Order: sequence, then structure tokens, then C-alpha cells
Amino acid sequence: MNTLNPRPYPANYQQIMTRQISLYTVKIVCEKRERYDEPALMKLDSNIRHSTLRLDTYKNRQFTD
Repeated sequence: MNTLNPRPYPANYQQIMTRQISLYTVKIVCEKRERYDEPALMKLDSNIRHSTLRLDTYKNRQFTD
């Protein structure tokens, strides 16, 4: 049993949820405007992908004293 990381969900759970929540937020905003802004959706999707890649790189980096 891993006591340092007792998570029953996948390691990329936070990444998955961040992306889902962000895209859901965009959907709500677009619905309030009563139209879908496709270029903005694509740009945000791209930004989310880049930021999660940076987060993964940061998490996987080996820190040494």
C-alpha cells in the first residue's frame, strides 16, 4: 500500500478534470452568448493541452539538492 500517494483514481485525474471543467465552462459561456465561437473553442482547447503538458513535465522532473 502506498501511504505517500493514497489515490484510488488515475495519476492524470487532475489533468482530465481540469480539461473537462474548462471545456464545460466554455460551453456555458458560448450558450449564454447563444452561439458557439469555434475559433475561441479551438484556441482554448489548444491552451489547455499546452498547459497540461507543461504541468506533466514539471511533475515528472527529478529534483536534486
